Amino acid sequence: MNDINGPDVVRAIRRENATTAILAITASIVGRHAKEMVRAGAQGIMSKNDDVRLQAVAIRQVQAGKTWGDGGDVRFETAAVASVRIKAEKDNRLSAREMEVAELWSRGRTMPQIAAELSITETTVRTHLMRAADKLGAGNLKELIGAWIRMNLH
Repeated sequence: MNDINGPDVVRAIRRENATTAILAITASIVGRHAKEMVRAGAQGIMSKNDDVRLQAVAIRQVQAGKTWGDGGDVRFETAAVASVRIKAEKDNRLSAREMEVAELWSRGRTMPQIAAELSITETTVRTHLMRAADKLGAGNLKELIGAWIRMNLH
């Protein structure tokens, strides 16, 4: 998926459908993407490297209207609850990539570091940061950090 990422796909499905259960499967570290998938409206996340029997259990669990992968500070919502929340979001919501870049920026990463970590160009990093700043009403990239932190405290 070159032009759209997993969380954006989940969010688009969830906006249109309150019943389809979504279990995200990642080749990356599950904990790295769990919060992002909660925000997008998935019912769970797991590793594609997990045992196939565990994958089957997770699929059945999510299909039965439950969640999978809750733990720590991550709590997935049912499809119906996630759908209501996603539909209520303002149109100025950040894309999953904008959120990812803003999070790294707020943690003190530089644009070159973010670009390297996400395998994108520095220009793309700057574009995501500027769009996020605009959507959050921040006047500049320094203000974006405060806006991002405030948004995540609520």
